[in-house]
Amino acid sequence: SDSVYSGILLASVSNSTVSNNTIIRTGVYGGGTNGWNAYGITATNLNNQTPSSDIMIQGNTIDTVPTWHGLDTHGGIRISFLNNTIRGARRGIFITESYGVGAVDSKTDKNDITAPTSLQISACQAIQDGRPTNYCPDIRGISIYNGTGSISNNVGHNYPTGSWWNPVSGASGYTFSGNV
Repeated sequence: SDSVYSGILLASVSNSTVSNNTIIRTGVYGGGTNGWNAYGITATNLNNQTPSSDIMIQGNTIDTVPTWHGLDTHGGIRISFLNNTIRGARRGIFITESYGVGAVDSKTDKNDITAPTSLQISACQAIQDGRPTNYCPDIRGISIYNGTGSISNNVGHNYPTGSWWNPVSGASGYTFSGNV
């Protein structure tokens, strides 16, 4: 709880599992040192080295990441987000490229994602000195920026119309099924 940047960060890691962890209040205190970037769990690369690959992230609970992402592929390859609970993250799940490498063959299945409350959005605005006023309320359950993969059987709660999932760019390499 109360980590500045990331609850769990995998940097150039492969063939690993992250399961059954509880991560609370990431980036709420001291997040300004990282431009308010904060992650519940992210699989990335270390200083432009090999991206993380073949990672299973399952059964975790991420609660309150008001300025950034609950779960993030961050350019990882074959990253699976399965059966996680994410509450109060500006972006519940972000599937993205990093350093020009797309999120290749990602799998997002059976996650339960709840939008930030109005109180959490207000708290985000209070700590977002200098950010546009529309930044904190711009919430998404699942955001995609390039790559390939499947997004299925996820459930979103309390998202405004049009905010449950958002294909920012490059969503043509994904299959979608059974999301509510």
